[in-house]
Amino acid sequence: MTRKLTFSLLFLTTTALPVLADTHQQGYYAGLSYSQAQFDGRQDGVEPVDNDFNLVNIGFGFQFSPYLAMEARYGVTVSGNQHSPYGDTKLDRFYSAYAIPSYPINEYFTVYALLGGTAVEVTGPGREAESDFSYGAGLRMAFANNSEFFLEYSDHGQTPYSDISAVTFGVNYHF
Repeated sequence: MTRKLTFSLLFLTTTALPVLADTHQQGYYAGLSYSQAQFDGRQDGVEPVDNDFNLVNIGFGFQFSPYLAMEARYGVTVSGNQHSPYGDTKLDRFYSAYAIPSYPINEYFTVYALLGGTAVEVTGPGREAESDFSYGAGLRMAFANNSEFFLEYSDHGQTPYSDISAVTFGVNYHF
């Protein structure tokens, strides 16, 4: 079901005709997004266990120019648990801060990179907050005067206990 929804949203975004679009807005913006995250958890002496988590995220940022933005994000898990011999582990929430260099392809599409850090809160036996360098890449598509869709891949880092990556789809509104 989740994959069908993701592919349907991707199809609608790539085939929609942008109307009155401008991806080169400067100033503050806010966004709402959905992430499908892969959490590869490890514990001493136990085979790694992989699991998918679904997250809802909010983000706030400032677009300095068509080529640079800064953004902070907060996300919470809405479903998914990792089962291991030591007990259940859950990715609770994350906090990220990014510098976002970007390159406008045309008036509708912009490619960008994510460079920053992410702190992740994980509950379960022997787990606590983990943080690391995170990076990613994405594509934004303007669909209205102050709004844009985005699709991105991000790697939230590898710690001694986990490796987390995500595919995210969302919308930003520029004030």
